Amino acid sequence: MSRKKSVSLTFRGFDCTAQEVAILIDSPPSRLGNRGEPVRSGVKTLLTRSYVLYSMNFLDDYELCDMLLKFLGDLGGVEHLCQVQRKVQPEFSEFHFDLPVKESDESQEGYFSTKDIADIFQLRASISLGFF
Repeated sequence: MSRKKSVSLTFRGFDCTAQEVAILIDSPPSRLGNRGEPVRSGVKTLLTRSYVLYSMNFLDDYELCDMLLKFLGDLGGVEHLCQVQRKVQPEFSEFHFDLPVKESDESQEGYFSTKDIADIFQLRASISLGFF
């Protein structure tokens, strides 16, 4: 399976079920799991925290500065996600950007606008970057 340019949002460590979080967000998650369930089918290791992960792939020519805006819009917007966070109170929220830099003929350029940074701050989320 080849990696694609993408952004994801993960909420991790909450008391309700992952399915309840998905219902509140009102969008089907890419992956989810509940504390005490196996990490993967056929694996004995159990999840220590519940999580829900939403992910969106983008074409390689899609600008980094537009990825977060599109993604948040598809999940109902920042205010909607903040309302969900207030109800769910996850221990951890993270945006992860997977970017095709290593195999690209050009270096991947991009930026986060001040609005992007404010949105991420309002959601109390961390940012991680993966380069492939």
